[in-house]
Amino acid sequence: MTDKERELGVYEPVLKPILYDEEHSAFNLWDNFYLFDSILVIEGRDKMTYTLSSCLPTKAYGKLNVKFMYTGDAYMQVKTPWRIFVYEFNKDIFLKHIIIYMKKHTRHWKGKYAFGGLEEVVNFYNAVLTAHDTVEKPELQKIFDGK
Repeated sequence: MTDKERELGVYEPVLKPILYDEEHSAFNLWDNFYLFDSILVIEGRDKMTYTLSSCLPTKAYGKLNVKFMYTGDAYMQVKTPWRIFVYEFNKDIFLKHIIIYMKKHTRHWKGKYAFGGLEEVVNFYNAVLTAHDTVEKPELQKIFDGK
């Protein structure tokens, strides 16, 4: 989506997978500088809650705030400049991608650079959107609002 289309209120009615390549061609970079980060929170109160979130500055959609949550069921929330999407998806997808994320994260502990997690977040996002049993459920927004 171009800036002009965004200004005019023209937008994609559904989200599509994001291309991930070494050039980061699907992302808006600022003077070839970028800072991608991700936040993983593991809480154990009444029940375990896992939340992985990141901001993806995409060319197609603008800034996407992506959040994955597992509380016994698995959800993904994507905040776009024009609306909020909420999906329920198979918890096996969450398990697979959170393990990949954690393994890569722990490998960076002795590394020179901090772990950003861009590739893992994009792959996770794409897996949710392309899974045959993923269902969009806007009524589940309350889960992310903490209500």
